[in-house]
Amino acid sequence: MLIVVLILAGTYPSIVRSEYLKPFAPPQKGMVLFRDATLIDGTGSPEQKSMDVLVIGERIERVFPDTEADQSLLHGAKVVAVTGRFLMPGFIDAHVHFATPSNWRQAEAIMRRDFYGGVTAVRDMADDLRAVGEPARADL
Repeated sequence: MLIVVLILAGTYPSIVRSEYLKPFAPPQKGMVLFRDATLIDGTGSPEQKSMDVLVIGERIERVFPDTEADQSLLHGAKVVAVTGRFLMPGFIDAHVHFATPSNWRQAEAIMRRDFYGGVTAVRDMADDLRAVGEPARADL
């Protein structure tokens, strides 16, 4: 399954902030169809225009050309138009120090900034695990 993140500009970040960054939020239910994105798959192949992404719950179920979206799918899912936006794999920041110095507010601000920039995973380097326990429990 292709793991991707939507990198969106403009008004869409307000949707991301309100729906996906709530600590301890229950898993999202239902179907969301992101329509008409430009896909960059990270393999070096050319971008693919007019692609759709179907998300069910918290999983990407299908990535397909917009021309393949049928009416039952359009009526059964929450449709988010992302025309002119890009879809690409999430980035990994492989060298961070969230607990050096131990400042949870600063670490949270860095994680949120990185998330908005497309970073979906981090590797925390040589920190005291007691200091990073709170962010891990908050599921950020």
